[in-house]
Amino acid sequence: MKGDELAQNFSKCVDEILFWTFEELRTYEVKLVYGDFADTFLNTTLFLQNTSIALSTCTDATENLYWYALYQGEKFGSWLEWSLALLQNLLGNVLRLYNISNALAEDTSQDDAFYLYYAGTIARMILIFDPIEEDLSLYAKPDWLIKGALSH
Repeated sequence: MKGDELAQNFSKCVDEILFWTFEELRTYEVKLVYGDFADTFLNTTLFLQNTSIALSTCTDATENLYWYALYQGEKFGSWLEWSLALLQNLLGNVLRLYNISNALAEDTSQDDAFYLYYAGTIARMILIFDPIEEDLSLYAKPDWLIKGALSH
């Protein structure tokens, strides 16, 4: 999923939260109904331990994403430059995004790892981009002034 480029524990956090939501929580509910006091006490302890591990991993991933966003934000001078670079990135990847979405819609026989890989690929294509290298101040000037400035 290429989550490790965005934050070291991002993929592990998503995996743990999905497991906690769809497996751990349901299992704990069943164990509370059918267990005696000792079983309930043990299962509650294990449930809280697994919950704290997942929350710790996701807190670390959130912190890593925050610092990564600050690092990426320093590359851009303003929100306008970031917005223009985002639009340029989206326009540059529109055909690839279209082809990926068509391939995913047509082929429904793949496993979850296949879809997670392409979800990570799409997220990476959209979220990771560089600033525009051009001098944007030239676009606000008349053509005759730009030609004069470029000839010197």
